[in-house]
Amino acid sequence: MENANQLSNQLHITLSSLSGYWPELLITIGLIVTLVVDLIFYKKEGNSNWWVGFVNLLFLLLSFVKQSFVYTSTPYLGEFMKLVLLLAGLLFVIFSLTKTHQLKKAGEYFIVFNGLLLGALLLATSTNLLVIYLGVELMSISAYVLSGFSFNKKSAEGSLKYLLFGAVSSAFMLFGMSLLYGFTQTLDVNNFDLLVAMKLVGEMPILLAVFMTIVGFLFKMAAAPMHAWSPDVYEASPTFVVAAFSVIPKLAIFVLLINTVDQFIVLPEVALMLQVAAILSLTIGNFAALWQKNAKRMLAYSSIAHTGFLLIALFSGMQNFVFYGVVYLIMNFAVFALVKIVENKFLITEISQYNGIGKQMPLIGVLFVLTLISLIGLPPTAGFTAKLLVFSGIWVEYGVNQNPIYLVLFVFGLFNTIVSLFYYLKIPYFMFIKKTDIENMKEHKSSIILNFLVVVLVFVLILLFFLPNSLMDMIYSISFVK
Repeated sequence: MENANQLSNQLHITLSSLSGYWPELLITIGLIVTLVVDLIFYKKEGNSNWWVGFVNLLFLLLSFVKQSFVYTSTPYLGEFMKLVLLLAGLLFVIFSLTKTHQLKKAGEYFIVFNGLLLGALLLATSTNLLVIYLGVELMSISAYVLSGFSFNKKSAEGSLKYLLFGAVSSAFMLFGMSLLYGFTQTLDVNNFDLLVAMKLVGEMPILLAVFMTIVGFLFKMAAAPMHAWSPDVYEASPTFVVAAFSVIPKLAIFVLLINTVDQFIVLPEVALMLQVAAILSLTIGNFAALWQKNAKRMLAYSSIAHTGFLLIALFSGMQNFVFYGVVYLIMNFAVFALVKIVENKFLITEISQYNGIGKQMPLIGVLFVLTLISLIGLPPTAGFTAKLLVFSGIWVEYGVNQNPIYLVLFVFGLFNTIVSLFYYLKIPYFMFIKKTDIENMKEHKSSIILNFLVVVLVFVLILLFFLPNSLMDMIYSISFVK
C-alpha cells in the first residue's frame, strides 16, 4: 500500500511538472499529426505540402499562445526565449508555405524541423545534463537531415560534412559531461560545486571537463574556431533552412550558456575561453566574408561574426544580450528571405549576378539596403540600437572591473563593425551601381506573400530603432534568476 502511495505521488509530481512543457508537448503532438496528414495526402503532393504546412503552422500558433500565458505567469529568461524560438519557428513555417509547390518530401521537411525546434525549446530552460544532451542531439540530428533537403550533390556533401563535424563535437561534449557528473556526483548543473571538486580531483581534470563541454556548445553556435562546417552547409542547404540554422540553434545554446554560466564562471579560464572565442569569431567571420562571392556563403561568415557579437553581449549585460538576440533573429530571417526572393525570380546565387536588380526591383533593392545596414549596425535600424547597447554595456563593464579584456572586446567589436561595411555593402553596390543586361535574364514569378512578410520584418527593424522601449520594457521585466 505504501509503495502504491509513493508511486501515485511520484506520478502526480511528474504530471504536474509537465505543465512547464506545454509548448514542447504541443509541438510533439503537431509532429505526430503532421505525420498522419502526410500519410493521408501523400499521393496528392500539392495538397500534402499545403496541409502539412498548415498543420505545423496551427500547432506552432497554439504553442506560441500557450507560451505567452506561461511567460506572463512566470517571466523568466528561459520562458521568454521560448517565445523568441517559437517566433523563429513561425517565421520558418510561414516562409516555407510560400514555396509549398517547390518542396520535396514536405512531410519529412516539417517533421524534421519540429524535431529541431523541440530540441531548442528543451535547452531554453534545462540545467540537467541528460536533458541538455538530449536537446542538443535532437536539435543537431534534425539539422543534419534538414541541410540535405536540396537533394543534390552539393547538399549531400554539406550534410555529410555537418554530420561528421557534429559527431566529433558531440563526442567531446558528452565526454566532458560524463566527467562533470563523475567529479560532482550530480546531473543538475545548479548543484555543481566545481571549487570543491577541484580540491578533490585537481584543477586540470575539472578544466578539461568544462572545456570539452563548452567546445560542443561552441560548435553548435558556429563560433570560431569550431566554425569550419558552417560556410559549406549554408551554401548547400535550402535558403529558409539556412535562416533557421543561423538563429534557432544559436539562440538556444546561448540561453543554455546563460542558464549554466554562473556555475562555470567561478573558473576564470571559462570566461577567458568565451572571450577568446568572441574575438576569433568576429575576426575570422568578418575577414573571411570579404572574399566570398556566393551570397549565402557570405552570410554564413557574417553569422559567425554575429556569434562573436552575441558572445560579447553575454559580458555586456543580460538585457543587452536579449535585445541583440531578438533583433538578430529579425535581421537574419529578413536577409535570407530577400536572398530567396532574388534566387526564385532570377535563379542566381552569386553576388556578381545581382547586377542591376535594384533598378529592376526597386522595393527589393531598398529592403536589401535597409536589412544590410541593420546587420552592419547603422541607423535608422534596430541593428544600430542593438550594437549601441552592447558596446555601451561592455564599456561600463570595463569601467567597473578595469579588466583589459573588456577593452579588447570593445575595440575588436568596433573594428570589425567597420570591416563588415565592405562586404555587406557589396550587394547594394552590385544591385544599384553596376550595369548589366538584366532585361535579358529570365524572370520567374515571385511570391507576393513572401515580399509582404519581408516588408513587415524590415518595418519592425525600423520601428525598433525609433521605439526601442517597446521591446526593452518587456526585456527589463524578465527575471534572470529562477
